[in-house]
Amino acid sequence: MTGERTMPGVWHENYWFRRHEAAYEVLLPYAAVRSLLDVGCGEGYGTARFAELAGRVVGLDYDAGTVAHASTSRMPTARQTMAQATSEAQGQPSRRSCKFVITLSMT
Repeated sequence: MTGERTMPGVWHENYWFRRHEAAYEVLLPYAAVRSLLDVGCGEGYGTARFAELAGRVVGLDYDAGTVAHASTSRMPTARQTMAQATSEAQGQPSRRSCKFVITLSMT
């Protein structure tokens, strides 16, 4: 767990985790789309939930350590990818698009 991140199973983070979990539950009905981008995905547990419904999910976060941890601990599937957002990537044209973009609790 890094900084403002929260994740399940950490007792003193339970309040914050449950808040995240409630927000993701509200958004899950909208996740049954072809492609979804989870911006500021943190530890990736929300991204993993969306991967249950979406055709393809990309979890994007600025912190390389968090992305590395989420990539291994959330066991990404063929439909789920974790990626680091970098300033070099901003403004670059992309051949891919997303049907739904989600961002929660970014500071």
